[in-house]
Amino acid sequence: MVRPMEENLQTRLLQARKEAGKTQPQVADHVGMSQPAYSELERGLSQGSQHMPQIAEYLGVNALWIIEGKEPKHPSGRIDSDSSEATNNEMLQMLAGLSTDSLSDLSNDDLLTVAINALQAIRNRSA
Repeated sequence: MVRPMEENLQTRLLQARKEAGKTQPQVADHVGMSQPAYSELERGLSQGSQHMPQIAEYLGVNALWIIEGKEPKHPSGRIDSDSSEATNNEMLQMLAGLSTDSLSDLSNDDLLTVAINALQAIRNRSA
């Protein structure tokens, strides 16, 4: 399920960060980005980052919810094999879209980093 259009990446990031009780510097430091770069995400000045899967994991929300607004918002713990396959497919579809849309300015190395981080997040959630 996709959230209404008025809820975008920046509002989802802000909402998730506030609900997690974290500050911008805490999030930025945890994922290895600068606080000004993170702030640009929350202010809508940047439409994506290679760090999105780590940000979502740190804030306790699903990466697909942060990036695209797709439910469920929160991970549901252990994932069974059928739902894990669906989650993997959704994540791969998301990565395909990001590589041509919001991450089009990233180098191939940065895109590979995004893919690796996303796959690690999938693996961590299904463990």
